[in-house]
Amino acid sequence: MTGNELEANLNELILEVGRLRDAVLLKTREPITLQPDELLELTGYRRAGDQLKELKRQGFYRARRSFATGDVILERAHYLSVVEAPRTAGRRSMQPEPELNWSA
Repeated sequence: MTGNELEANLNELILEVGRLRDAVLLKTREPITLQPDELLELTGYRRAGDQLKELKRQGFYRARRSFATGDVILERAHYLSVVEAPRTAGRRSMQPEPELNWSA
């Protein structure tokens, strides 16, 4: 095999590995935003304006409307952080609270 043939084979392998990686990621990764059926389940509303109002009421302050479609956008990371907040709110931090020296 010549150097050009080896390079062409290597490039083909790199492309195939990239395609396989993308296929695996698409199957295992959740969408970055909540899907319409998830928003319906979370809010109980179908209309975007009602969904947005309910999401804000529930504490999802980053929920917004899409300029292009008018649909509600709620990032999954924000949703998860708000949902997890009540579980972690009562936990104390690992660092001790500082003691104030009032005599100084």
